Amino acid sequence: MSAEDMDLGAVIASLEAKRAALDSAIASLRALVSSGVSSADGTIVATTGSFAASGAGEVPDGAFHGKSMPAAIRLYLEMVRTKKTAREISDGLKKGGLESTSNFFDKIVYSTLDRLRKAGEVVKIGNAWGLPSWFPALMRAGAGAKPARPRRGRPPKSAPKGPKLLTATDVKPEQRKSEPSTGDMIDWFLRDNPGAHTVEEIQSATKISNIRVTQMVLGTLVKRGRVAKEDGKYRKAS
Repeated sequence: MSAEDMDLGAVIASLEAKRAALDSAIASLRALVSSGVSSADGTIVATTGSFAASGAGEVPDGAFHGKSMPAAIRLYLEMVRTKKTAREISDGLKKGGLESTSNFFDKIVYSTLDRLRKAGEVVKIGNAWGLPSWFPALMRAGAGAKPARPRRGRPPKSAPKGPKLLTATDVKPEQRKSEPSTGDMIDWFLRDNPGAHTVEEIQSATKISNIRVTQMVLGTLVKRGRVAKEDGKYRKAS
């Protein structure tokens, strides 16, 4: 193809676009260098230069490749130098090449941010996150405080004053009654006297004061399977 047939304007535009992309990549790499990133583990150390003056804010492709989530978050915030929401941080990490096979990438980013906040490595102001060094001490201290919720409803009633009511656990063993119950007396009588007995015979033998009470207790024992009833009489269930 001859020079006359070539669209020199298109060639120049293509080359200028490539040069602009290279310039942007070089500026981003210079920003990483000036930020004090260690090549060993990707942790942030103290910086001496102005990050904004060296092209901060750009996130080059692959900047977070091979880094852990906490290290990538700290590096991202150092690069952008401004507060970001969890969603913006998540998008920035993806743009920088942080790899993850999870379908819950945004939730993992948020939980990691919360852990970093508890460790004092990031600060949450409103719904945005940043580095502690960006904010005054009083703002950092108040960022994690949650306002106390007012109590709803009526205040609890105070217990009425008066003598304490004794419960079963408050009574000493020697103070507890040792008399057998009515059901126990009937059960023992039928056990020691095989055969069927009328209600009157059982009442008389057990010294129960009321025939009605005897009938009620016998009915309960029958339901529980401890006593059997035959032709109006009662015997010990086998």
